[in-house]
Amino acid sequence: LGSMKLDRLQSNSQWQPKISGGQSVLAETVTDCFEKTSAKGLDFQNDWKSDGCLQGANGQLFPADTLLSDVPPVLAKIRAQNQDTVVFVNGIMTDAELQNSVHEALAQQGYNVVGVRNATAGMAKDLAQCAVDKINPDSIPNKATRTTLSLLKQAAENHEELYLIGHSQGALIINNAVQQFKESLKEQGKSKEEVAETLSH
Repeated sequence: LGSMKLDRLQSNSQWQPKISGGQSVLAETVTDCFEKTSAKGLDFQNDWKSDGCLQGANGQLFPADTLLSDVPPVLAKIRAQNQDTVVFVNGIMTDAELQNSVHEALAQQGYNVVGVRNATAGMAKDLAQCAVDKINPDSIPNKATRTTLSLLKQAAENHEELYLIGHSQGALIINNAVQQFKESLKEQGKSKEEVAETLSH
């Protein structure tokens, strides 16, 4: 499990694991959820339709360009000291129904949760996509990466904090989105210091 908070990102490094509440608690929550639902059949046939969408309360799907503030989150089941909304990016072998179960489990830990859908096409195809994401992510664009990149740009433009959690391939997707965001800032002519300043808000 990987997680990041946008304002803790440094320009000279990969994304930094940091989220309030403790990474180990989040890891245990996600792992427990997958173990409890591992016997459920996944929807390999239709899940591709959700690829790159945002997923909100009750599993409702929204187009990738929807503002994060317009997506109703799965609401926290307990009051926490920090009631921010976290964005969960799933890994391989996770259909929309299973991802919603993870959202509900995270809500039990005191988080409001919205998801970025990384659709499953079965073990073989999911692993192949992971390999591309790791080795040459620009060769075959990942819709979930594009959506996560859009959220990063939204947060930077609005000077808002963004909390991202990635499980399995989801952490790789987050990392690739952050790297692409940095490159887009550099293409705008921003210096290394200006990139760091943008990512510090």
